[in-house]
Amino acid sequence: MRLKIWFRLAIVSVLFLTAACATMDYGRASKPRSGLTLQEWRRSYLPT
Repeated sequence: MRLKIWFRLAIVSVLFLTAACATMDYGRASKPRSGLTLQEWRRSYLPT
């Protein structure tokens, strides 16, 4: 039962992250690209 909850949480978080990446990418109006890798996303949007 708990496994289903975690599975649903994982799907929702992945979808949310994908949407957030796409939205931020469009918002920056930088050169168009198909998608961001996780490392690029962390380097671009998270403070180091």
